[in-house]
Amino acid sequence: MNGNRGSNVCPHTLEDTTMRLTGMLILLIVLFSPPAFADDEADVAAALDALHKAEREGDLEKFLNAFAAEGIFLGTDASEAWTVEDLRRDLGERFATKGGWTFEINERAIGVSDDGRAAWFKEIVHYVRSDYILRPTGTMIKRDGRWQIAQLHMGIPIPNQMFPPLLQAFHAQAAGPEAEKAAIGAVLDTLHLAASVADGDAYFSLFTEDSSFIGTDISEFWPIAEFRDYAMARFDTGVGWTYQVRDRQIDLGPHSNMAWFHEILWNENYGTTRGTGVLVREDDAWKIAQYHLTIPIPNDLAAGMAAEIKAFEGK
Repeated sequence: MNGNRGSNVCPHTLEDTTMRLTGMLILLIVLFSPPAFADDEADVAAALDALHKAEREGDLEKFLNAFAAEGIFLGTDASEAWTVEDLRRDLGERFATKGGWTFEINERAIGVSDDGRAAWFKEIVHYVRSDYILRPTGTMIKRDGRWQIAQLHMGIPIPNQMFPPLLQAFHAQAAGPEAEKAAIGAVLDTLHLAASVADGDAYFSLFTEDSSFIGTDISEFWPIAEFRDYAMARFDTGVGWTYQVRDRQIDLGPHSNMAWFHEILWNENYGTTRGTGVLVREDDAWKIAQYHLTIPIPNDLAAGMAAEIKAFEGK
Protein backbone atom coordinates (compact mmCIF):
# COMPACT_ATOMS: atom_id res chain seq x y z
CA MET A 1 0.00 0.00 0.00
CA ASN A 2 1.47 3.31 -1.16
CA GLY A 3 1.56 5.86 1.61
CA ASN A 4 2.06 8.81 -0.86
CA ARG A 5 -1.02 11.00 -0.54
CA GLY A 6 0.26 13.56 -3.12
CA SER A 7 -1.07 14.21 -6.64
CA ASN A 8 -2.04 11.21 -8.74
CA VAL A 9 -0.94 13.06 -11.94
CA CYS A 10 2.12 11.52 -13.54
CA PRO A 11 4.92 14.07 -14.01
CA HIS A 12 5.37 12.94 -17.63
CA THR A 13 1.67 13.46 -18.36
CA LEU A 14 1.83 16.97 -16.95
CA GLU A 15 4.88 17.77 -19.08
CA ASP A 16 3.19 16.46 -22.26
CA THR A 17 0.07 18.52 -21.56
CA THR A 18 2.16 21.64 -21.07
CA MET A 19 3.98 21.05 -24.36
CA ARG A 20 0.71 20.55 -26.22
CA LEU A 21 -0.74 23.75 -24.81
CA THR A 22 2.42 25.64 -25.72
CA GLY A 23 2.28 24.28 -29.26
CA MET A 24 -1.35 25.30 -29.64
CA LEU A 25 -0.53 28.77 -28.34
CA ILE A 26 2.29 29.15 -30.87
CA LEU A 27 -0.01 27.97 -33.66
CA LEU A 28 -2.66 30.49 -32.66
CA ILE A 29 -0.06 33.25 -32.63
CA VAL A 30 1.11 32.27 -36.12
CA LEU A 31 -2.42 32.02 -37.50
CA PHE A 32 -3.74 35.26 -36.11
CA SER A 33 -0.65 37.45 -36.18
CA PRO A 34 -0.05 39.71 -39.21
CA PRO A 35 2.59 38.46 -41.67
CA ALA A 36 6.16 39.33 -40.81
CA PHE A 37 6.42 41.43 -43.98
CA ALA A 38 2.94 42.92 -44.06
CA ASP A 39 4.35 46.41 -44.42
CA ASP A 40 6.48 45.47 -47.43
CA GLU A 41 3.59 45.60 -49.90
CA ALA A 42 2.84 49.14 -48.82
CA ASP A 43 6.53 50.04 -49.13
CA VAL A 44 6.71 48.54 -52.64
CA ALA A 45 3.59 50.49 -53.64
CA ALA A 46 5.14 53.67 -52.25
CA ALA A 47 8.32 53.04 -54.27
CA LEU A 48 6.26 52.59 -57.45
CA ASP A 49 4.27 55.73 -56.70
CA ALA A 50 7.56 57.62 -56.31
CA LEU A 51 8.71 56.28 -59.67
CA HIS A 52 5.55 57.47 -61.41
CA LYS A 53 5.78 60.84 -59.67
CA ALA A 54 9.33 61.26 -60.96
CA GLU A 55 8.15 60.30 -64.45
CA ARG A 56 5.32 62.81 -64.28
CA GLU A 57 7.58 65.61 -63.10
CA GLY A 58 10.40 64.74 -65.48
CA ASP A 59 12.81 64.41 -62.56
CA LEU A 60 15.60 62.27 -63.99
CA GLU A 61 17.57 61.78 -60.76
CA LYS A 62 14.56 60.61 -58.75
CA PHE A 63 13.54 58.39 -61.65
CA LEU A 64 16.96 56.74 -61.79
CA ASN A 65 17.09 56.49 -58.00
CA ALA A 66 14.14 54.10 -58.18
CA PHE A 67 16.38 51.51 -59.87
CA ALA A 68 19.04 49.25 -58.45
CA ALA A 69 22.53 49.89 -59.81
CA GLU A 70 22.21 46.81 -62.06
CA GLY A 71 18.57 47.53 -62.90
CA ILE A 72 17.23 47.28 -66.43
CA PHE A 73 14.30 48.93 -68.22
CA LEU A 74 12.67 47.03 -71.10
CA GLY A 75 10.53 49.13 -73.45
CA THR A 76 7.70 48.16 -75.76
CA ASP A 77 10.00 47.70 -78.76
CA ALA A 78 12.21 44.61 -78.92
CA SER A 79 15.26 46.85 -79.30
CA GLU A 80 14.56 48.82 -76.12
CA ALA A 81 16.68 47.42 -73.28
CA TRP A 82 18.26 50.16 -71.16
CA THR A 83 20.68 49.96 -68.26
CA VAL A 84 20.62 52.76 -65.71
CA GLU A 85 23.46 54.50 -67.52
CA ASP A 86 21.60 54.10 -70.83
CA LEU A 87 18.56 55.72 -69.24
CA ARG A 88 20.66 58.59 -67.94
CA ARG A 89 22.06 59.21 -71.41
CA ASP A 90 18.86 58.74 -73.42
CA LEU A 91 16.32 60.33 -71.07
CA GLY A 92 18.36 63.29 -69.88
CA GLU A 93 17.70 65.47 -72.90
CA ARG A 94 14.09 64.30 -73.24
CA PHE A 95 13.20 65.09 -69.63
CA ALA A 96 14.97 68.44 -69.91
CA THR A 97 13.22 69.54 -73.12
CA LYS A 98 9.93 67.64 -73.34
CA GLY A 99 9.28 66.77 -69.73
CA GLY A 100 8.28 63.34 -68.49
CA TRP A 101 5.19 61.26 -69.06
CA THR A 102 2.02 60.79 -67.04
CA PHE A 103 0.52 57.41 -66.21
CA GLU A 104 -2.85 56.93 -64.57
CA ILE A 105 -2.82 53.73 -62.51
CA ASN A 106 -5.90 51.63 -63.28
CA GLU A 107 -4.80 48.37 -61.61
CA ARG A 108 -1.91 47.16 -59.47
CA ALA A 109 -0.94 43.85 -57.89
CA ILE A 110 2.11 43.24 -55.70
CA GLY A 111 3.72 40.06 -54.38
CA VAL A 112 6.51 39.73 -51.80
CA SER A 113 8.81 36.76 -51.24
CA ASP A 114 8.66 34.86 -47.95
CA ASP A 115 11.98 36.26 -46.79
CA GLY A 116 10.90 39.85 -47.57
CA ARG A 117 13.90 40.52 -49.80
CA ALA A 118 12.27 40.43 -53.25
CA ALA A 119 8.97 41.58 -54.75
CA TRP A 120 7.16 41.52 -58.06
CA PHE A 121 4.41 43.69 -59.45
CA LYS A 122 2.09 44.29 -62.37
CA GLU A 123 0.11 47.37 -63.29
CA ILE A 124 -2.38 48.47 -65.91
CA VAL A 125 -1.77 52.14 -66.69
CA HIS A 126 -3.23 54.73 -69.00
CA TYR A 127 -0.56 56.75 -70.80
CA VAL A 128 -2.28 60.12 -70.86
CA ARG A 129 -0.28 61.79 -73.62
CA SER A 130 -0.83 59.08 -76.23
CA ASP A 131 -4.11 57.71 -74.87
CA TYR A 132 -3.22 54.04 -74.92
CA ILE A 133 -2.96 51.31 -72.32
CA LEU A 134 0.31 49.87 -71.04
CA ARG A 135 1.10 46.99 -68.67
CA PRO A 136 4.27 47.55 -66.63
CA THR A 137 5.56 44.45 -64.84
CA GLY A 138 8.76 43.91 -62.94
CA THR A 139 10.79 42.72 -60.00
CA MET A 140 12.21 44.65 -57.04
CA ILE A 141 14.85 43.93 -54.41
CA LYS A 142 15.20 45.30 -50.90
CA ARG A 143 18.58 46.79 -50.03
CA ASP A 144 19.40 48.72 -46.89
CA GLY A 145 15.71 48.86 -46.07
CA ARG A 146 14.75 50.40 -49.42
CA TRP A 147 12.93 48.80 -52.37
CA GLN A 148 14.65 49.23 -55.75
CA ILE A 149 13.66 48.10 -59.23
CA ALA A 150 15.75 45.25 -60.61
CA GLN A 151 13.77 44.98 -63.84
CA LEU A 152 10.89 46.98 -65.30
CA HIS A 153 9.15 45.79 -68.46
CA MET A 154 6.78 48.20 -70.19
CA GLY A 155 4.47 46.04 -72.31
CA ILE A 156 1.41 46.75 -74.45
CA PRO A 157 -1.31 44.11 -73.89
CA ILE A 158 -2.82 42.97 -77.18
CA PRO A 159 -6.45 41.74 -77.32
CA ASN A 160 -6.55 38.12 -78.48
CA GLN A 161 -8.72 38.94 -81.49
CA MET A 162 -6.11 41.43 -82.70
CA PHE A 163 -3.16 39.09 -82.40
CA PRO A 164 -3.37 37.23 -85.76
CA PRO A 165 -3.19 40.36 -87.95
CA LEU A 166 -0.47 41.85 -85.75
CA LEU A 167 1.52 38.62 -85.96
CA GLN A 168 1.17 38.75 -89.74
CA ALA A 169 2.37 42.34 -89.63
CA PHE A 170 5.45 41.29 -87.65
CA HIS A 171 6.24 38.64 -90.26
CA ALA A 172 5.68 41.14 -93.08
CA GLN A 173 8.01 43.63 -91.43
CA ALA A 174 10.67 40.95 -91.13
CA ALA A 175 10.24 39.96 -94.79
CA GLY A 176 10.34 43.56 -95.98
CA PRO A 177 7.98 45.51 -98.29
CA GLU A 178 9.60 44.36 -101.52
CA ALA A 179 9.02 40.72 -100.62
CA GLU A 180 5.35 41.48 -99.90
CA LYS A 181 4.94 43.35 -103.18
CA ALA A 182 6.55 40.46 -105.05
CA ALA A 183 4.07 38.04 -103.43
CA ILE A 184 1.15 40.29 -104.42
CA GLY A 185 2.48 40.58 -107.96
CA ALA A 186 2.67 36.79 -108.17
CA VAL A 187 -1.02 36.55 -107.17
CA LEU A 188 -2.04 38.97 -109.92
CA ASP A 189 0.15 37.19 -112.47
CA THR A 190 -1.46 33.88 -111.50
CA LEU A 191 -4.89 35.48 -111.89
CA HIS A 192 -4.20 36.56 -115.47
CA LEU A 193 -2.59 33.22 -116.36
CA ALA A 194 -5.53 31.24 -114.96
CA ALA A 195 -7.99 33.40 -116.94
CA SER A 196 -5.94 32.92 -120.11
CA VAL A 197 -6.00 29.09 -119.87
CA ALA A 198 -9.61 29.00 -118.57
CA ASP A 199 -8.63 27.44 -115.23
CA GLY A 200 -11.61 28.50 -113.16
CA ASP A 201 -10.60 26.69 -109.97
CA ALA A 202 -7.19 28.37 -109.88
CA TYR A 203 -8.73 31.72 -110.84
CA PHE A 204 -11.34 31.87 -108.10
CA SER A 205 -9.05 30.45 -105.42
CA LEU A 206 -7.33 33.85 -105.50
CA PHE A 207 -10.41 35.79 -104.30
CA THR A 208 -11.82 36.23 -100.81
CA GLU A 209 -15.24 34.77 -100.11
CA ASP A 210 -16.84 38.23 -99.95
CA SER A 211 -14.93 39.78 -102.83
CA SER A 212 -16.36 41.48 -105.91
CA PHE A 213 -15.46 41.94 -109.56
CA ILE A 214 -16.35 45.17 -111.37
CA GLY A 215 -16.38 44.96 -115.15
CA THR A 216 -16.20 47.58 -117.89
CA ASP A 217 -19.99 47.88 -118.30
CA ILE A 218 -21.93 49.96 -115.77
CA SER A 219 -24.10 46.92 -115.04
CA GLU A 220 -21.15 44.69 -114.21
CA PHE A 221 -20.83 44.84 -110.44
CA TRP A 222 -20.67 41.22 -109.35
CA PRO A 223 -20.39 39.70 -105.90
CA ILE A 224 -17.91 36.89 -106.35
CA ALA A 225 -20.56 34.14 -106.34
CA GLU A 226 -22.39 35.78 -109.26
CA PHE A 227 -19.16 36.41 -111.13
CA ARG A 228 -18.17 32.79 -110.60
CA ASP A 229 -21.39 31.61 -112.25
CA TYR A 230 -20.75 33.91 -115.23
CA ALA A 231 -17.07 33.10 -115.63
CA MET A 232 -17.25 29.34 -115.00
CA ALA A 233 -19.85 28.95 -117.73
CA ARG A 234 -17.27 30.41 -120.10
CA PHE A 235 -14.26 28.62 -118.64
CA ASP A 236 -16.09 25.29 -118.93
CA THR A 237 -16.05 25.74 -122.72
CA GLY A 238 -12.27 26.01 -122.60
CA VAL A 239 -12.31 29.70 -123.53
CA GLY A 240 -10.90 32.33 -121.18
CA TRP A 241 -9.53 35.84 -121.68
CA THR A 242 -5.98 37.06 -122.00
CA TYR A 243 -4.63 40.31 -120.57
CA GLN A 244 -0.93 41.03 -120.74
CA VAL A 245 0.56 43.18 -117.98
CA ARG A 246 2.48 46.20 -119.25
CA ASP A 247 2.88 48.15 -116.03
CA ARG A 248 1.91 47.71 -112.38
CA GLN A 249 2.05 49.72 -109.16
CA ILE A 250 1.48 48.12 -105.75
CA ASP A 251 1.12 49.96 -102.44
CA LEU A 252 1.02 48.40 -98.97
CA GLY A 253 -1.38 49.54 -96.26
CA PRO A 254 -0.70 49.86 -92.53
CA HIS A 255 0.89 46.76 -91.00
CA SER A 256 1.13 45.25 -94.52
CA ASN A 257 -2.18 43.41 -94.08
CA MET A 258 -3.83 45.03 -97.09
CA ALA A 259 -2.63 46.45 -100.40
CA TRP A 260 -4.00 48.27 -103.42
CA PHE A 261 -2.76 48.29 -106.97
CA HIS A 262 -3.28 49.60 -110.46
CA GLU A 263 -1.97 47.96 -113.60
CA ILE A 264 -1.98 48.69 -117.31
CA LEU A 265 -3.02 45.72 -119.42
CA TRP A 266 -3.25 44.86 -123.11
CA ASN A 267 -6.06 42.81 -124.66
CA GLU A 268 -6.43 41.95 -128.34
CA ASN A 269 -10.09 42.97 -128.42
CA TYR A 270 -10.09 46.00 -126.14
CA GLY A 271 -6.54 47.24 -126.50
CA THR A 272 -5.23 49.17 -123.48
CA THR A 273 -7.17 48.49 -120.28
CA ARG A 274 -6.62 49.22 -116.63
CA GLY A 275 -7.07 46.96 -113.64
CA THR A 276 -7.31 48.33 -110.11
CA GLY A 277 -8.15 46.65 -106.87
CA VAL A 278 -7.50 45.63 -103.29
CA LEU A 279 -5.88 42.59 -101.72
CA VAL A 280 -5.99 41.48 -98.10
CA ARG A 281 -3.91 38.96 -96.23
CA GLU A 282 -5.72 35.80 -95.17
CA ASP A 283 -3.83 33.09 -93.26
CA ASP A 284 -0.46 34.26 -94.59
CA ALA A 285 -1.72 34.36 -98.19
CA TRP A 286 -2.75 37.37 -100.26
CA LYS A 287 -6.32 37.29 -101.60
CA ILE A 288 -8.11 39.64 -103.97
CA ALA A 289 -10.96 41.51 -102.25
CA GLN A 290 -11.89 43.63 -105.28
CA TYR A 291 -10.86 43.79 -108.92
CA HIS A 292 -12.03 46.56 -111.24
CA LEU A 293 -11.41 46.41 -114.98
CA THR A 294 -11.83 49.60 -117.02
CA ILE A 295 -11.13 50.87 -120.52
CA PRO A 296 -9.34 54.21 -120.06
CA ILE A 297 -10.41 56.85 -122.59
CA PRO A 298 -7.79 59.28 -124.00
CA ASN A 299 -8.65 62.86 -123.12
CA ASP A 300 -8.93 63.88 -126.79
CA LEU A 301 -11.65 61.25 -127.28
CA ALA A 302 -13.45 61.70 -123.94
CA ALA A 303 -16.04 64.30 -125.08
CA GLY A 304 -17.10 62.30 -128.13
CA MET A 305 -17.19 59.04 -126.19
CA ALA A 306 -19.21 60.62 -123.40
CA ALA A 307 -21.74 61.89 -125.99
CA GLU A 308 -22.03 58.39 -127.46
CA ILE A 309 -22.58 56.88 -124.00
CA LYS A 310 -25.27 59.45 -123.20
CA ALA A 311 -27.01 58.75 -126.48
CA PHE A 312 -26.78 55.01 -125.86
CA GLU A 313 -28.16 55.27 -122.34
CA GLY A 314 -30.93 57.59 -123.54
CA LYS A 315 -31.76 55.27 -126.44
